[in-house]
Amino acid sequence: MKSGVNAWIFGNLSLDNKIEKARELGFDGLELNYGDDVQEDTHIESTDDLALPSLCTSLFWKYPLNSPEEEVRRKGISVGISMAKTAAKLGAKVMLVVPGVNNPSLRYEELLALSASSLKEIGKAARDVGVKVGIENVWNKLLYSPAEYVQFIRDLGEGFGAYFDVGNVMEIGHPVQWLRELKGMIIGVHFKDYDVQSRRFVPLLQGDVPWKEVVNLLYGYDGYVMVEQGPYKGDRYQAVIDAKAAMSTILSYVSLGR
Repeated sequence: MKSGVNAWIFGNLSLDNKIEKARELGFDGLELNYGDDVQEDTHIESTDDLALPSLCTSLFWKYPLNSPEEEVRRKGISVGISMAKTAAKLGAKVMLVVPGVNNPSLRYEELLALSASSLKEIGKAARDVGVKVGIENVWNKLLYSPAEYVQFIRDLGEGFGAYFDVGNVMEIGHPVQWLRELKGMIIGVHFKDYDVQSRRFVPLLQGDVPWKEVVNLLYGYDGYVMVEQGPYKGDRYQAVIDAKAAMSTILSYVSLGR
């Protein structure tokens, strides 16, 4: 596993400063965000000492891929196709996609069918440029069991995989169960921690994620694990400094658990 960080942790720093700081702290990779850090016309590439292995975005919440409104769905598909092109320009091999959002105006099966149709269109564009589509587990009231999530991804076919968010699972299930089901399907990972009692996300190692079990179930995954959390209010760099230290501790658990 390689250590990475999502650029959201740096707040409103410039892209150059985000890259410089991630490199300075010793991360292997930096995950940029389409619509915030980069657009389709952005020209920047991975370097030997800092990869740009994946691309993320929040825009699929604004333009759900299973919206009952065709115009909204088409906008989401357009975002996904543009993301694929941008990822390819960055040298990123993975793009993260939120598969949709539950909408009670439609039957559950209809929502999944719309999601799958939109995703297949994005997937074709991504395959054409050598990018894989990672389906993230999120709080969208869809695909809330590991079995359903796995089957949904398998049905999408070639070029799709799981972008597994460890912290997101904590409210709806157990990461250990999900990881057992997802063996061999994971193409991206978000690390964030979650406090069950207060029901909120917290910095790494301050919550209830069973990290020793998690990293040992991820043993054999050779991609990036990305810290995903926001910046601290009091200092623009302390959150990422703490995250790097916590990540080093968490990754050290691999040898301890085997």
